[in-house]
Amino acid sequence: MEPQPISTSVGNSTSSMLSFKNPFRESTSVMVSLETKDPSIFTLLLKRNKFNIGPMGILQIPYSFSPQTMTETKATIIVNMSKTLVWKYPIRGIAESASTSIDFHFKTKSRKPLKESIKIRLPGFEDLAPDDVFTYEINVINQNYKGFVDRAVFFEQINDTLGSPDDELEFLLRFEPLRPFKANTEFIIYKSTGGRWKF
Repeated sequence: MEPQPISTSVGNSTSSMLSFKNPFRESTSVMVSLETKDPSIFTLLLKRNKFNIGPMGILQIPYSFSPQTMTETKATIIVNMSKTLVWKYPIRGIAESASTSIDFHFKTKSRKPLKESIKIRLPGFEDLAPDDVFTYEINVINQNYKGFVDRAVFFEQINDTLGSPDDELEFLLRFEPLRPFKANTEFIIYKSTGGRWKF
């Protein structure tokens, strides 16, 4: 089963809901628990852990995610109906940093290529693992312009590792529009051991 993703910024808290359906045509009782290495990051928002569910009924299981560092955290919600009948639902918590302003603006005339170097310092994390690798993704906000962006905007990543959290990632941008257009995009950077930055 693919882990259910949930994300928020470091120092904040968000919540989500897991729906468990009783697959049987008779009432049953279940025990709900959470398996996690750090209970301060993932928490079940339940006042009790034992529930009765009607035939084919649905139990809503709320939980919260409160990341303290720019890492990825995993947990598992476990629903026990008996010693031999157990359901496990993996959760994947992603800490992120999202900018609320326009960080970069690029402009050129049609058929006049623009080349520019971009250096980005990633905020909000202190610990850097030796095997941390950084990758990127371009998300076009208005999908009607995705084809224009795909054909006109190109990035070359100069370095995909950092010596320290204070170092910068460098990218080479080529903007080669064949016709006029204006589009907003998200430039998303991922850290291999968890963490996501949106610019």
